Amino acid sequence: MKIANVTDAWHPQTNGVVTTLSRTCEIMNQNGFDMRMFTPEPYRTIPCPSYPEIRLSLFAGRRLRRALDQFAPHAIHISTEGPLGLAARRYCIRNGLAFTTSYHTQFPAYIAKRFPIPESWSYRFVRWFHNRGTATLVPTPAVRDELLQRSFNNPVPEWLGSVGISPKDDVVVYDETGFFSAPRVWFLMKALGHQHVRVLDRGLQGWKEEGGELTAKVPTVTPSSYPLSDNLAWPVVERRAVQAAIEGAADIQIADARPRGRFEGQDPEPRPGLPSGHMPGAYSVPYADLVNLDGSFKSVLELDSIFSSAGLQKDSKIFVTCGSGVSACVLALGLAEAGWTTGTQLYDGSWIDWASQPDAEIVSK
Repeated sequence: MKIANVTDAWHPQTNGVVTTLSRTCEIMNQNGFDMRMFTPEPYRTIPCPSYPEIRLSLFAGRRLRRALDQFAPHAIHISTEGPLGLAARRYCIRNGLAFTTSYHTQFPAYIAKRFPIPESWSYRFVRWFHNRGTATLVPTPAVRDELLQRSFNNPVPEWLGSVGISPKDDVVVYDETGFFSAPRVWFLMKALGHQHVRVLDRGLQGWKEEGGELTAKVPTVTPSSYPLSDNLAWPVVERRAVQAAIEGAADIQIADARPRGRFEGQDPEPRPGLPSGHMPGAYSVPYADLVNLDGSFKSVLELDSIFSSAGLQKDSKIFVTCGSGVSACVLALGLAEAGWTTGTQLYDGSWIDWASQPDAEIVSK
C-alpha cells in the first residue's frame, strides 16, 4: 500500500511533530508499507515569521501535483496546514480523492500570541482546512472535545482501537534502543488509561542480542472498540502551569531531561536560533543517566538515588521537560518505576516552547 504523507514540518527542525513523522514513516516502511514524505526539501522556501527554523515552501503547487501523480498513492494524509498542506488539500479536492489530516498543535493560540489576529479567525481557517477531510487525527480526547465544540466534523483520537488494541490487552512497547521514543508511547497509553503497558528493556537491539525471534510478516489488524473515559486526569501541562510553578507553587518541581551541557547553557541547542540554559528553579536529570552502558534501565534503588541526588523530593508533584517532549517521558517512566508517582506531569512543549517566547526567563550556569 502506498501512502503519501504531506508535511510542512520536516528536518532540520527538531521537535515532537518532526520526530513523530520521521518514526512513523520509518516504522511503516519497515512493516511493508510504502510511505513517502512530501516535504519542503525540494522547494524554494522562506523562514516562517517569528519561527525561522520552520521553512515555508513557495510556489510548490505544480511540482507537488506532478510528484503525487507520479507516486499514485492509495491514501493521502496531510499533516500540517502550511503551504504544502494547502496544495495537497487542493490536489485531493480537484481529483475527488479522500484524505485525512492531523491537528498537532494549538495553532490558533500560537498565531494570536505572535500576530494581532483573533483566535476566532484562525479557528475559522483551520476548521475550513480540516473539515473537508474524512478524519482529523488529534492527540487527546480533550483536544477532540474542544474541536467538536468549535464545529469540527471528525476529530478522531481513538488510535488504540484502530490498531487492534483493546483495554484488557497487555502491551509491550519497544524501539530500536529501548529508551528513547518507546517511553513516549508508554506515557501516552498510560495517560489514556491503559493499565497494562510496559517498555521492553534494551529494545529491539537487546532482543536480537538475546536471540529473540524476528519476523518480516505484517500482522493483520482487526480494529477493536476502545472507549475512552470522560474523566481522564490528563497528565500534560502547558506553559502557564509551568510559569505558575516557577512563581511560587512550593509543592511542584521541574525536572529537565536534556544533557547537562545544554541545561547549563554551555552547549548549543540542536534547534538553530534557540538559546540553551534552563527554566528558573529547574533540576537537571539527564535522561541518559537512567540507562546503563548496555542499554538496560537502571534498578529501582539506582533510580531512587539519581532522583534524590538531583534534588527532587518524593512527595512533590514533578513536571518533566526536555527539548521537545520525547526524552522527558524517560524521566516519567523512571519516576513510575521508582515509585515516585505522586503526580508526574509532562510539559509537552518543553524547551522549544519555553525558550522561543520573547519574554522567556532563561538561566545559564
